[in-house]
Formats: sequence, C-alpha cells, structure tokens
Amino acid sequence: RPGDSSGRHSRRQRAPHLLASRSVWIEANWKGAVTVMDVFMAGELHVKDALGSIGDGFGYSLTTGDINGDGYGDIAVGAPYHSNSSGSRVNSGRVYIYYGSGRPDGGYSVRPEPTVLEAAEWKTGRFGHSLANVGDVDEDGLDDLAIGCPYCGPAGNGEVHVFLGRRGRPISRRPHQVLRAEDHTLDDGTVLKQFGWSVTGGVDIDGNGYPDVVVGSHSSAAITLYRTRPAVRLSVGQGDLRAPDRIDVRRCGDGSDVGDCRIRLSGSFRLACGSQVNLTGRQLDVEMRLDSDSRQAPSRKRLHWATSRNDVIIRRVKLGCNESFEFEELADIVPATARADLVTPIVAQLRLAPAWQSADWGTPQADGANSPMRPALHPASDTAADFPDMEPLRPECGPDNVCRPGLRLRLQRARLGELDDDADIDDASSGVVIYGGERGTRVRLQALVENSGEAAHEPVLRLRLPARVDVQWASESGLMADEVRCGEAAESADVGERVLACSLGRQLPGLAPGQAPVVVVAELSLGAHLESGGGANFTVHAAVSCQEAAASDEGTSSAASFDFAVFSRAELRLTGAAASRDVVIDARTEAVTPQAGRRYRLETLGAHFNHSFEFFNAGPSPLLNVEVNLTVPVETESGDTLVYLLDRIALATADRNWERLTAAPRVLEATSDRQLRGAACNFGQLNGLNLTLWREAETLPVLLNATTKPHPGGRQRRD
Repeated sequence: RPGDSSGRHSRRQRAPHLLASRSVWIEANWKGAVTVMDVFMAGELHVKDALGSIGDGFGYSLTTGDINGDGYGDIAVGAPYHSNSSGSRVNSGRVYIYYGSGRPDGGYSVRPEPTVLEAAEWKTGRFGHSLANVGDVDEDGLDDLAIGCPYCGPAGNGEVHVFLGRRGRPISRRPHQVLRAEDHTLDDGTVLKQFGWSVTGGVDIDGNGYPDVVVGSHSSAAITLYRTRPAVRLSVGQGDLRAPDRIDVRRCGDGSDVGDCRIRLSGSFRLACGSQVNLTGRQLDVEMRLDSDSRQAPSRKRLHWATSRNDVIIRRVKLGCNESFEFEELADIVPATARADLVTPIVAQLRLAPAWQSADWGTPQADGANSPMRPALHPASDTAADFPDMEPLRPECGPDNVCRPGLRLRLQRARLGELDDDADIDDASSGVVIYGGERGTRVRLQALVENSGEAAHEPVLRLRLPARVDVQWASESGLMADEVRCGEAAESADVGERVLACSLGRQLPGLAPGQAPVVVVAELSLGAHLESGGGANFTVHAAVSCQEAAASDEGTSSAASFDFAVFSRAELRLTGAAASRDVVIDARTEAVTPQAGRRYRLETLGAHFNHSFEFFNAGPSPLLNVEVNLTVPVETESGDTLVYLLDRIALATADRNWERLTAAPRVLEATSDRQLRGAACNFGQLNGLNLTLWREAETLPVLLNATTKPHPGGRQRRD
C-alpha cells in the first residue's frame, strides 16, 4: 500500500493499491511507465517517463513510502540506464520521486512533476539500480530512502545514498549520508565490488529500536549490515540583537558612556532526542561558536565581545535530552573599523557542533537489550543561524537618517619619470605632453575624490579613455585606499573607447579636518601611434557617483575632464672634424670605380683624409626622416680627382659603445649635371641620406682620397 511499506499504517486508512512497472511500453512512446491499480485491478493510473528517453530503464527499480509526511504514499522510480543528451554521462542513472495526493472522490492520485535525484559526479554509476524504503531511521515520523549505485565511487566499486524524508517539503536532492564500498573489505583484504547492487531495510535486526539497512555486493557475493544508531537534533531558537536607537561611532572610544556603543545579543539552542534515545542520565557536550560580525574578515570586524575583547566566543555547554541553553552576550563597537564601514549590516552568527565523539559509549548486547549507544547528530539539525541584521551604523546621515553627500571630483597631472621632468610641467593643471615615440609616452593622471557632506553610499569612479590609450592602475593614500578596486566596465562606450570603473568601498564618510581625499592614480601609455609632429590632442572624462537613495540628488555625483596636448620637441646639433690618415682605404674592396668605365686600384690612390660629421639629437622626442646633404669638391686645384668613400657608424648602446654597420662603403662622385663651379674646384652633392635620431648621436665618416692625374706638358702632381 503506498505509504505503508515501512510496516506502519498511514494516517489515512484507505484501500491498498498495487504497483507494476515496465521499462519499455508502446503506449509511452517505447519508454518506461509505472501503473497504479487497486486490488480489483480497476482504476488504473499510469505514471509515464516524461523526462527521459528510450532505454533509460524507467521502472527498473521501484519502492513507495510517505516521504513528505502528508499521509499519501509517494512513489520512487529508478531509471539506472539514463544518459544525458550529449553522451558525456552514459548509464549515470536517475531516480524520480512522484508525490501522492488525494482526489475529490477520495481516490488516489500522483502529482505530475517529480523530484529528480542523480549522482552527477559519477558519469557511469548506474544510480537507481536498486531502491528501498528503509523505514524511519531518524525517528522523525517520515519514511527514508536508500538508493543503490553499484558503479559509483572513485574506483567504481559502488555506493548507497541515503535520503531522509522532509515534512511538508520535497526530498533534498543531496543525500544525507553516503555508504561506500571502500569502507569494507573481505577476509582476503579485497574491497567489495558492485556494492549497492541490491538494498533493503525497514527491519530492526539488532533490536535497538531502529530499522537497519542491508546492502548487497553482487560481484563479491557478500552482504553488509548497517546498524542504525540513535540520532539527536540541535536546533537554534529565536535570537535577539538589541542596540541603542542611535549609535554615534565618532563618540565610541572617546571616554563617553559605554552604553551608547554597546550591543546586547541573546539567544538559545536545544538538544532534542527521540523516544528511543537512551542517554541514562548522561549529558552531551555541545560546542557553541558565536561570531559578532560574521560577514567581515577578522581585521575588519566592527564588534568585540565585552567579556573577552575578541570578536569570536567559543564555549562548551552540557545538555541532556530535550534540554535548552539560553545565553546573553554584550558587544562593543570597534571605532576604527566601524568608521570604515558604516553601511554593511552587522550579522552575528551562532554555530553548534557535537563534542561527544570521544565519550565512552556502549554497544548493543547480543540478546538485543538496549544499552547506551553513542548518538549521532541528525543531518537535518540546525547547527548554524544568523541573528537578525543590525541596522547599519550611519551616524553622519543626520536626524532623518538620509545621507546627503557632497561629492567633488578633481583631475590633475602628476609627475612621472624623466619625460615629465623634461617637459617642465610644474603646474598640475598642465596637459602638455612631450612625445616619446616608440619608447613610450606616459602620463600620470590623479583623480581626487572628496566628500564634504554626509556619508556617500558605494561611490564609483568612472573614467572614459579615448581610443588607443592604454592604462595601468594604482591606488595611493587616502581614507579608503585599501578599498579601491578598478576594472574595465561592461557598459557601452564609443567605438575604440574604454570605460574603467573604480569602486571606492562600501561608504565614503564626510571629510573630517585633516582627512585626506581618496586618490586614484591612472598611468596612461600613449604608445607609438602618435606622430612626432602631429600635435595630437585627447581628453579623459571622469565622473564619480554614489548609489545612496536621498531626497535630493544634489551632491551625489560630480564630473570632470582633463585635456592632453601631445607635442614633439627636439634639438639637433651638428659637428664636423677632419684629419689625415695613412692607412688603406678599406680592406673589404679591391677596387673602386668613381667614374663609369674607369677603374682605380688601391695602390694608385693618393693620400686620404677622414672627415667626420656627427649629428646629435638632444631630445627628448625623436627626429624622423632627417635628410643629410653633403656638398664636396671633386677635384683639387691642380685637377687631381678626389674620391669619397662613405660609411656610417651609429651609437648602439647607452654606455656609448660604437658599432660599425655591416653595409659596404659607397663611392661618391659628382656627375656633370650636378657640378657646381667653385673658386678653383669642382663640387658634387650627395642628397637624401635618411636618419632617425633618438636622444643619441649618429656619426657619418667620409674618407677623402686624392688620385694621381697627368697634366699637360707631362708634369704630374699629387695632392
């Protein structure tokens, strides 16, 4: 009979019913179904598998019991071969709990929406292979359920999950206890296999007044008996947290009446025992842990207990069956942490834990006589409770308890490294930026947030940055410096722009004399995308606002902007020197050809001179595409030909080590269409030598050599 399989009659006496299941049924689209019939084989009621698929094995296992305590039998149906649609969990299994109900005509019905139980962590466990109503193991008047999962567990050896009934509520989807194969071994030391292939219960085997559970292990040809122990419950009663009507945190700790900053907390808890629990005059140790401000970290708690000056009280209490314990504690405001957070509610929490594991308890006698057994804590015990939230501490919000802040935002420039020093920006309002090229142009922007009014609730600073401006965040000194948290906001921005939001903590108090504002520092990097001579400009827009509900929006927000102008600044210096050299021109070439069709061997060349021209950029910006033009004579006064070999040496490192480029020298010569007539010499010109000058030097050596040339009358000269 539904609701009667534990051996007891249900509260509603009615005709018994029969249940039959089939895992494949044509009328259920080839899926499983369960049929409920009366003893006269009439009034059929079909429970079909509406959530599974063909092959799930819906109805493979079946049991009944009054799980929710409404007097109607509930039906548990196993589908051990259920697999998910993606195929990642094959034969993981399911159990459906259908809750019984009555009909107007007094008949029996089943609610269509079941509770679905799974062992989701085991992909191929075959959860629901066996089912059993194991009776009322926790003595709460409700039937409890054991579900076998023969391939669950880390090694796939099997588990049995125990679910306790819950009065007036659906069964919990999480098991209250898990029995594991690894906890048992055979005589040869091997672990049980296929543990949970079968399971049964509901019978008091050892005679201690509690129904026991038997689990079968198919592959191991073994059964395991679980003796049920007495269970006790811990429950927390109604608590009370009382505080003065107005707490002015500014006065706490200044020697004023301690009662103005003291909070009173009271509450109780109870140890409940079932009728079968026999403690024979014993008392159980219960550990209570009382946290004054449970939602805050230890360093940020705003209450200390007056008796211990700590924020947590740990105490052991002895209780007998069905006894209660009442407590009352006093707590004082901690001024430093309370001023930093005046908005977050103060929530005191009580936690209870059994402390009787080490006690000397008896075991059941062989003749079945009741002897004291160490009780277990009922898994449904209320071992933790939050006391009513204390109203936020808001002493700066005026008599009407409505905060009217006075937010003010300022943006200013801060010095950052060598480039800013060179730019000579002593004025914090200056937005002039000297371009630094590929080496990066960085600026530092400070946002200063002040509150001249009452407390500002959850202030947020937002900065809108133009395209191609990167940022790194840092927070400096200020009342809430530790609370600053910045990140890119999800809110929409113009194409290419970024919006960055900085939370400034739960509450920003009004400024007291000598109190520093909140300072948020944004370090902006312009990269190399600005041209050196372009004079690029950009603007950073900022706004600060709070979420405090006030009668007026005045003072709840403030906005500011800062304009940057990017310029290049460089100083070019040119120096030159010449000296004679008595060396070979260049060992890398065997000959040079200053004129087409004419060849000069090295031994035919005359004396040569080394002319060096040094181009130096004093910075700070780079000079791009610098064009160097050289105008040089091509003949001596006597008509000897002058040959030039051009090479380039560049400063490569900051320690002024020079590195010769690997390119071969070039021969320079003036052609007829580029000749310029001087006093006694012909001149040629080299155009378009491009250089990029950073804040360092480039040197251009020119090797000048005079060749021997015959003159009229047979005379030769050499210069």
